[in-house]
Amino acid sequence: MRPTALQLIKMVSFDMKIIRRLCLLSALMLTACSSKDGPFLMVETCVFSDAGVSKFVNEMEHISKEHKMHFIDRSAESGREVAALNYSGVERSRGGRVVNVSAVGSDGLSFGATNLGLPHYQIVVGFSEGSDPSKAREFAGEAIRRFQQHWMMKRVPSGAGGRPMSNCH
Repeated sequence: MRPTALQLIKMVSFDMKIIRRLCLLSALMLTACSSKDGPFLMVETCVFSDAGVSKFVNEMEHISKEHKMHFIDRSAESGREVAALNYSGVERSRGGRVVNVSAVGSDGLSFGATNLGLPHYQIVVGFSEGSDPSKAREFAGEAIRRFQQHWMMKRVPSGAGGRPMSNCH
């Protein structure tokens, strides 16, 4: 039986609510414990495999520990939240682990990474300044160099979010 026009409108409305919730969750994660203006720098990469996802999360955790930052991995919780919303966007259709990790220092310097709203092997990383902008830029450069030892990092244009990479499945 085909859905009525009203049922279709309700389904689209529900899907848009889910998409808005996911976008809000992503934005909150990337700007948590950050300056009022959000990330000063965002980069993205494709890690190409489940092993690459794990390696990326581990690398973020190592970087945060080296800099005495508090590391937070909400990936499992975020995965359950996405499942509870019955979200079935194309980027989640191939399965794969949800990534939602962040770290914050005592001075407010923070960075976070997610693949929400992106193909599951694509990860976007945001860096926020805290109380010392020059220290934050130095930290971001160091973290990006560490990531570049394993993956090609691409700068996300200011004011934009990560866009799905065509070659990242």
